[in-house]
Amino acid sequence: MPTVHELLSYLDGLFPPATACLDDPVGLCLGPCDMEVTGITLAVDVTCAAIEAAVARGHNFLFAHHPPLYRAVTTLTHPSATVLLYAAAKGIAVYAAHTNLDAHATLGTNPALAAWFSGQIVGSLEPTDDGLLRGSIARVDLSREDFLARLNQYSPNVLTDGLPDRLHTIALWPGAGCGDDQLAAALALAQGCQALVLGDADLHLWRHARDNGMGLVAAGHYHTEFGALALVQKALQKAGIGVYCLDVFEDEPYTRQG
Repeated sequence: MPTVHELLSYLDGLFPPATACLDDPVGLCLGPCDMEVTGITLAVDVTCAAIEAAVARGHNFLFAHHPPLYRAVTTLTHPSATVLLYAAAKGIAVYAAHTNLDAHATLGTNPALAAWFSGQIVGSLEPTDDGLLRGSIARVDLSREDFLARLNQYSPNVLTDGLPDRLHTIALWPGAGCGDDQLAAALALAQGCQALVLGDADLHLWRHARDNGMGLVAAGHYHTEFGALALVQKALQKAGIGVYCLDVFEDEPYTRQG
C-alpha cells in the first residue's frame, strides 16, 4: 500500500493544485505523510458520517470535494475544526480536491453534469487557454420534457424557468462554479446558450435570466457536484487501492419528502 506522501503525488498529478481558483485551500488538510494508506473513502464534504463510513471499511484516507477549512478559525470548537479533530482521533487523513477537480476536463464536475443529459462538452464557459474547464458549454438534443426528466432523475430539488421546447446548447456551472454566477449568466448569454444549469441561483439571477430570454436551472449545489466522485473513483481504482464512494443517499445533506 502507498504512503500518504506517495498517494499525494498521484492525486496532485491528477488534480494539480495550481489549477484551483485563487485561495482555494486544496490538498492534504490533515494527516501524517508517512502513514500507509489502507483505503480511500470519497465524499462531497468532510463530515462525521463520512469519517465513520471510512472507519467502517478499514479506510484511513478521506477524499473530499469541499475543503473543511476555507477560512482561519479562532477556536477548535468551530464545527469545521471539530470534524477535523474527530478525523484525527480516528486516524483518518483528509484530502480535498475542489476547484482543481471542477476544472478537470474528463474527471471533473462538468463532464459528470453533462452526462446527465448525454451531452458533449465543446468548450469552457469562461475562456481558458490551458484546456481546463471553468464551467462548460455542452451540446445536447433533448425535448424539454426529457431534459426535465433527466434533471429529476439525479436531483430531488430542481428549480427551472424559461426552458425552450427543445434544447441543443446549454451552459454548465456546477456547484458554485469558480466565481460569480452573474458572470456565468453573462457568458452563457454571450455564447448563445439556451439555458444555464448551475447548483444555486439567487433571486436576481432568476430575474436576469428571464429578462434576457435564457432558461435557468438550479439543480442543487450538492447534486451537481456529487457525480464527479464516481469518475474519481474509477481513476483511483486504477492505482490498485481500495476505494469506496459514499452513496448519494448516505451523503446528501437533505431530507427527501415523499
